[in-house]
Amino acid sequence: SERAELLMYAADRTQHVETFLKPQLALGTMVLCDRFTDSTIAYQGYGRGLDLNLIKQLNEIATGGLQSDLTFWLDINVEVGLARVRARGKRDRIEQADVEFHRRVQQGFAELARQNHDRIIRINADRTEDEVAQEIQAILSRSLAAWGYLKSFESWIMDYFTSLIGQNQAVELLTQAVSQNRIAPGYLFVGSNGIGKSLAAKYFIELLFSAHLAEPRLI
Repeated sequence: SERAELLMYAADRTQHVETFLKPQLALGTMVLCDRFTDSTIAYQGYGRGLDLNLIKQLNEIATGGLQSDLTFWLDINVEVGLARVRARGKRDRIEQADVEFHRRVQQGFAELARQNHDRIIRINADRTEDEVAQEIQAILSRSLAAWGYLKSFESWIMDYFTSLIGQNQAVELLTQAVSQNRIAPGYLFVGSNGIGKSLAAKYFIELLFSAHLAEPRLI
């Protein structure tokens, strides 16, 4: 039944939070979840029509008040989304629900995003995978920087290029390539002896392959 479905999700979430999420967060790990409490409100509350207050109480019990710092809502036209699911082949129980159910779910996410605009970010998913990924990456980078997990790009320029004197144009070109994610297939460092070719190449490689994260692990 729909109520049994809700209770099973709550039980599963309780186990997940207690045995995995909380221990990992205590270690300073940054955790990515496919779905969390917002999805329960949207699917079981708005989609199934179950009592929203009941769902919020169950979410509170299941998580102990744990909430995501940032939620990406990938929004797409319902019919287009269902067509993608059909093209994929196998569908789960919820994906087999009718169009009206999924419209109600979409309405639920829209209302949640309106109520929690500082935490839930709508992403237009009716684009290519690369376009969606680039927007998410940009938002996530800004959020990590604001939380102190990600150094600002300017600080990384200082870290890597401070000792490279008199090569401002080269530094600008290299740092723009990394910051804009527009990396060329190859780079050639040429010039007279002693002007810093090897040092510039070394710093560029370090900057290019740096994860930019201060301490936490990402799983």
